[in-house]
Amino acid sequence: PPPPPPPPVSFLTCNAANAFPSAVVPAVAMSELRQRLAGDADKSAAVAAAAAVEPETLRSARDSLLDDDTDPSKAVVAEAANPPPDATKQAEYEALLKKRGKGESTLKKLLVRLVVGWLMIFAFLGLLYLGHTYAVLLIIALQIRLFYELGRVRYSAERSREVPFFRTLMWGWFAVAMFMTYSSSLSEFVRLHSANNDRLLAFVTTARPFLSFFSFCLYVGVFSLTVMSLKKGYYKYQIGQLVWTLFTIALVVFQVQFLVNNITNGLFWFVLPTSLVVCNDSFSYFSGLAFGRKFIKRPFLQLSPNKTWEGSIGGGICTVVFAFFYPLLMVKYDWFICPLNEVGAAHLECAPLPVFVPQPYAVPSFLSFVFGSEVSIYPVQLHSVMLGVFASVFAPFGGFFASAIKRAFNIKDFDNLIPGHGGLMDRVDCQLLMALSTAVHFATFVQPATSVSAVTASIAALSQDDQKQVLAFLQAQLLS
Repeated sequence: PPPPPPPPVSFLTCNAANAFPSAVVPAVAMSELRQRLAGDADKSAAVAAAAAVEPETLRSARDSLLDDDTDPSKAVVAEAANPPPDATKQAEYEALLKKRGKGESTLKKLLVRLVVGWLMIFAFLGLLYLGHTYAVLLIIALQIRLFYELGRVRYSAERSREVPFFRTLMWGWFAVAMFMTYSSSLSEFVRLHSANNDRLLAFVTTARPFLSFFSFCLYVGVFSLTVMSLKKGYYKYQIGQLVWTLFTIALVVFQVQFLVNNITNGLFWFVLPTSLVVCNDSFSYFSGLAFGRKFIKRPFLQLSPNKTWEGSIGGGICTVVFAFFYPLLMVKYDWFICPLNEVGAAHLECAPLPVFVPQPYAVPSFLSFVFGSEVSIYPVQLHSVMLGVFASVFAPFGGFFASAIKRAFNIKDFDNLIPGHGGLMDRVDCQLLMALSTAVHFATFVQPATSVSAVTASIAALSQDDQKQVLAFLQAQLLS
């Protein structure tokens, strides 16, 4: 009778020297590997054979076999060449963190973070003094830097030399996304708020109908160049890089653009969420430093082992209290509460939105002995508390996601741009989600997209004949 089939051999535990003939050795040639895999019906044997190959030889075999759609073992080879992560990766990351922090005391790191942090705060205040336009330029510079830092995460200098137009195409996709994101909204803003500059207004009015066509041409051009750059043996690497590039664009272009929307709606809606995230981060750090793991031993999150329940709860409480009182510093200044009505405006005046006007609120009976039966507060204080809750509960998940990326690629920081803080992405990881939340909150609860000011601004930009048509329409509606 034929001998029983050998038991399945696990890829993670197999010993090729014992399970297979001596011909399967680390120095096996690529042609021999192809022949063995193509004729081997037992996938476990194919996996073990692939596992016995030297990494460089296996990579070459994998790249060659991946181009052959008739090869039944290409998925097996790909799995062998890219084994799933295990505890070793986690250990390597932890060792990296210890190595980076070795010889540096906690007090020294804290002092560096505090000094640099205060310098960034003063720089931020100086930017607010310069005005809305400079804040928008800062956001655009922020997007460029974030794309650079995230693009470096998967960058391989060795492979990029073999791939044509590697970095050119990466930045080409970024340029297309930036143009598609900002061209329409910027031209609309200039059209509505540059009535005093006839030459600029004429240029924007002429170019605006063609913006979608320009965007389409740029997209088709970069897409075609990307397909033409695909090189045999590097398909998987190039597609992986393309997916990472598109994900990075979604994160730092389509999401960060809401920071620009917040600025044009009024500096208040830019400063408030930014300050809430900084407040929550700071109070969570000091709460965890003082009370961490003294009351709750359970780990908070594996992605961030230094994060504690005490720090999160303490930071959340302090952030909500801060959110209630912080708006009082800005509500009386038009520079913060007025939207940007003119490009490069040095002085702003506007009728404040209802949320910036004090309103009386009834006090619950069980608190009337403290506050009386009625109290007058700004409605924006309640909106700020809602945003404070979001900054404490959900915004930190942006930081957790950034930690997951760093752990996946075994890096401590995204860059070393800011001493004691790492890269720019290390500082704004929570700000991105917070900016999106603020923009949605403003459009939903504060000022819907269709408002009297938006309609009148649109009518003012129309030609005289079009304005007469609008007037006739309004007269007919009122008379009916």
